[in-house]
Amino acid sequence: MKLEKKYFITEQKTPILPKKWLEKSWSVPFVRIISILAAVFCPIYSFLMIEYLHFNSELRLLAFLQKGGIPLFGLLIFVFAYVLLVLLMKKLWCASITMTLLSIVLGLINRFKFSSTGDYFYPWDIQQAGNLDELSQFIAPNITLAAWLVIILSFAFAAVGFIAKTELPITAPFRIAAAVLIAVCLLQSVSTPKKAENVINSFGLYFEDTALQQSNYDANGFIGAFTINILSANVTEPDGYSEEKIDSLLAEHPEKSVSDDFASPDIILILSESFWDPRLIKGSSYSEDPFLNYDTIIESEGAISGRMFQTGFGGGTVRPEFEVLTGLTTDTLPAGSVPWRYIEQSTESYVSVLKDIGYETYAVHPYLSRFYDRTRAYPLIGIDNLYFEEDLVKIEAVECDYESVYSYVSDASFEKYLEYFLEKDRTASPRFIFGISMENHQAYYEKYENCPMQAECEGLSKDTLNTLANFAYGVSHADKALKALVDYIDSRKRPTVLVYFGDHLPSLGANYAAYLESGTIADLHNRTKEEYELMQSTPFLIYSNYDLPGSSSLVHEGKENDITSYNLMNAVFDLIGAPKTELCGFLSEYASVIPYYNTRLGIALTDTQREYVLAHRMITYDRISAGKRYSLR
Repeated sequence: MKLEKKYFITEQKTPILPKKWLEKSWSVPFVRIISILAAVFCPIYSFLMIEYLHFNSELRLLAFLQKGGIPLFGLLIFVFAYVLLVLLMKKLWCASITMTLLSIVLGLINRFKFSSTGDYFYPWDIQQAGNLDELSQFIAPNITLAAWLVIILSFAFAAVGFIAKTELPITAPFRIAAAVLIAVCLLQSVSTPKKAENVINSFGLYFEDTALQQSNYDANGFIGAFTINILSANVTEPDGYSEEKIDSLLAEHPEKSVSDDFASPDIILILSESFWDPRLIKGSSYSEDPFLNYDTIIESEGAISGRMFQTGFGGGTVRPEFEVLTGLTTDTLPAGSVPWRYIEQSTESYVSVLKDIGYETYAVHPYLSRFYDRTRAYPLIGIDNLYFEEDLVKIEAVECDYESVYSYVSDASFEKYLEYFLEKDRTASPRFIFGISMENHQAYYEKYENCPMQAECEGLSKDTLNTLANFAYGVSHADKALKALVDYIDSRKRPTVLVYFGDHLPSLGANYAAYLESGTIADLHNRTKEEYELMQSTPFLIYSNYDLPGSSSLVHEGKENDITSYNLMNAVFDLIGAPKTELCGFLSEYASVIPYYNTRLGIALTDTQREYVLAHRMITYDRISAGKRYSLR
């Protein structure tokens, strides 16, 4: 008897299973039961797989599964998603392979991102999909053999469905109608912030968890944390927000004009990529001092230096960048989001204040212009002249050298570009230049061919030592470029101020490897106050070639200064006698109550301190696209 056509998948009409298995016999119910069981367990296995990749540990996964409502919430999301796929695709194997591939992609992206940056995968990271080719070079895979086996096994569910050819016995109109009905019901259940809050609270999840994403993803797993991030992606209006409240927060801090001894200095503000002292890795030593010049410069008469606290780690340059330039806080925004996307109109910033008093304003960054929406947002905060890598390489007056296997523009060339723009078409107008370096960007493992820097540290693996040595070598290049810039500033007759800071610590291996292996951090999930401060602070320097006329309550001459990113330029304005806005006055008073703060520091607040923290968030909300901009009218 000729086999029915539905049992063949090749031109040669070779059956997938023996004919006797697929005709009416004892095996038909067995095959169907197996395929149905595969369909039932597919969303369960996919959920377990993605959480296993997230926690990277069987013990941590088991501990998470014992939390009851929280893992049940994530599992239900997978079940509903799978049901919708089955309704839309009809064939069980199509739904299974789609769920499997989506789970693998999300799980690996989250795993790779955390391994490289110490940060998890957020919904708004999808906005960077257009830069995937460039972002991929920053990723350092860290997947165990067991994890790869778990991933490979996940395809078995689709394979069983494919062999059995099991389909949903419902016609297309009814399937699509059912899918639409389920989707509408699900969306309706979270259609308002209150409804969404009620849903997640019933499973033991809370929107407040998003305030600190490390604990959010640790406590709620990847699916739970990712979902509540989606549901809370819109910036929520703060309680009590009104024009009267904003006015009352700023009214006590009237604007101040320039001081009589304001010298209109050129101002160079430098964000140095991952500029941090590798000697702070406990027990480490290096064949060359990577901070040799920085240590000398901060001893100079009049130099001001110390720690700047910020919200980045291993990545997220744009967040401290946003705070330093605007004086606003990223604590108001979804953790990990790109803050420039919330600036849609002309917005007051430290740069716009300088522009208003006659400064020519520049931004110089030797990397791609399309990152972080800078080209659109910078002019809105007062930066008129933008130069990115594609613009810089066209400048014949500066030789553009590249460093490392990633061919990043060297810090030495970056420093020469800064000199070029300070001298280019020199006019009487003072200049403000904001520069972002690139050479010392991750990844660090085998970054430099035949890296001459040697690192030693007991407890570090060979690969981690390699990573640490390459990072330290990159820091030494930044340190040498800093000396060249200071020497240039000293040679100038025009008053010049340099403000220099690191944006965040380097990741230094997968899963904080250098910090944990060396004992610099004892327990990633139970850090001390000192460890939080170490991980969220980078060096800063304020240097000038003339005697600064002013003083500041925020900083003092010497090395023992602590400041928050949004107050760095506020302090500089005090020192040089620049105009002070209402926000500047508020931030100075805020610092007198709590000298440095952000949510990643885990600081327990007094009631008074909490009032200032919430007030700063409210002012930020007012000035971004979500607010009414009462303070800017």
